[in-house]
Amino acid sequence: MRNEQQDLPAKLLIVNDDPSIRALLSEVLTEIGFSVRSAEDRFSALAEIRKEIPDIPLSDLNMPDMSGFESLSVGPPPLSLDSGNRDEWRILRG
Repeated sequence: MRNEQQDLPAKLLIVNDDPSIRALLSEVLTEIGFSVRSAEDRFSALAEIRKEIPDIPLSDLNMPDMSGFESLSVGPPPLSLDSGNRDEWRILRG
């Protein structure tokens, strides 16, 4: 995927406390053309956002230090949220 304004790969920030999920998403999304950075917690995510604002932040909803819902009030809003909890998806989809 490309950033249409600059014809560069779209920048993603993956925020997930599970290293295997971060690695899998990073690998797959890099292979299809995204520029990917990752963070394991909200503090790392905020540090990454300060370095460079991502085009698309992807955040886990169930993290120990800050939920994905709480992260909506800090930094750029995630466009896509990851959760293993079906009830949370129902809340997001209405």
